Amino acid sequence: MACIRNNALCNSSDAAGCRNGEKCEKVTVSMDIGMRIYRDTLAFLFEVAANNVFKFKRNLKITSSIGDGYYFVFKEKVAPEQADIERIEAEMRRLVAKAEKIKKTDVELDQAVRMLKSCGMDWSADLAVSIGSPVITMLECCSTRTLSVTFIADSFENIRLFELRKYHDGFLLRFPRRGTGRIGDDWKDSVMLYKTITDDVRDSDVLSIDSIGQLNSIVSENGLGEYIEVSENHQRRRIIEIADQINARGKVKAVFVAGPSSSNKTTFANRLCLELKVLGYQPMQISLDDYYFTKDKVPKNEFGDPDVECLDSIDIGLFKKNLKDLYEGKEVFLPHFEFNYNKIGRRSFSELPVHLGKNDILVIEGIHALNSKLVESIDSDAAFKVYISPLVQVNLDEYDRVRSTDLRILRRLVRDFRKRGASALETLSMWPAVERGERKYIFPFQNDADAMLNSAHSYEIGV
Repeated sequence: MACIRNNALCNSSDAAGCRNGEKCEKVTVSMDIGMRIYRDTLAFLFEVAANNVFKFKRNLKITSSIGDGYYFVFKEKVAPEQADIERIEAEMRRLVAKAEKIKKTDVELDQAVRMLKSCGMDWSADLAVSIGSPVITMLECCSTRTLSVTFIADSFENIRLFELRKYHDGFLLRFPRRGTGRIGDDWKDSVMLYKTITDDVRDSDVLSIDSIGQLNSIVSENGLGEYIEVSENHQRRRIIEIADQINARGKVKAVFVAGPSSSNKTTFANRLCLELKVLGYQPMQISLDDYYFTKDKVPKNEFGDPDVECLDSIDIGLFKKNLKDLYEGKEVFLPHFEFNYNKIGRRSFSELPVHLGKNDILVIEGIHALNSKLVESIDSDAAFKVYISPLVQVNLDEYDRVRSTDLRILRRLVRDFRKRGASALETLSMWPAVERGERKYIFPFQNDADAMLNSAHSYEIGV
């Protein structure tokens, strides 16, 4: 699909031109960058096939990733028929069998904008304008021309593994799972994730922002301040709704907040506590980060490094004892963990004890907060579970997403530097381990949540 030539990505056809002394490395789907290229090329294959089938009379847009697939819907807000699925998939298979080539061409801006708008690709046209370059690089295949936003392969020859199925009011385009080289046969739906995504798609209509080009227009017209205020208040309304759900239960004594790294779990917990106070509760916040073992006591992963993402990196015994004592009305000295102390961390304890009063409610946050091993001893009626994750709803264009993972990496870079004394290189080097841990310890429990919150703000991307 591609190769890395002198530390720069290029098409695989260019590898043959490597001169003596040049470093060339083949990119495969077993590599993170290879999987990204595969997925982006697959999305373009879907775009070309759909345009060939519908002759540009229907326009698709990508909304979000769901499991091991991308969820697409028609801009016209009509649900696809099964016949539509079959026709598009057949056309995709034909393009792969033919090894259809993908060309890159440079087009003057005015011409590019006209071409994109004539195909119903207004988001792409907006992005082209906001780039500000007199010449725009475009991808061309069959009768489809679109912006060259991400690196993709120069043909569809190797994009053989995919599955296209009807999913609610749209299409689910599934790709091979990372590291397996095959489409998983144990795909599970997430009703709550789908509801959160569709609610956010509806809300994006209210906020009038669907794409980066539109966001750039708001910035250039000095409208960003108002947009930020509206976006923040919109998310606050959702937090109020969750607080009302907790209150309606009547018996909740602990709220568990979980989600992948850099989902703003702590920020959400702080805001939820304020809304619970409005309802008459006295919230007590507990962070699972304070229950970490020092790195010299953390289990090792398969590479011999401290596995700080696994559940056993947390002192489960101490957490359960503290929780039991608090439930029984006993006083507890809560731990505090300093991550940047001597590179291995250090645990200390509060000087003053705390106890759980009649109107008190625990708000417990951390990546493992929904793990069944932590909450197994708690009465289900007394526990309310919240899953939080940034699901970016603003796109680059109709077929290219702003990846939620990229937003989380940006957040993590800032947090680790400010609060944990880690350099950007250290944070990036351990990110693959973070993702492995999320797939194993966090994502499997998202369907156990009573509520789900999208913590992303579209304006964050520019910040």
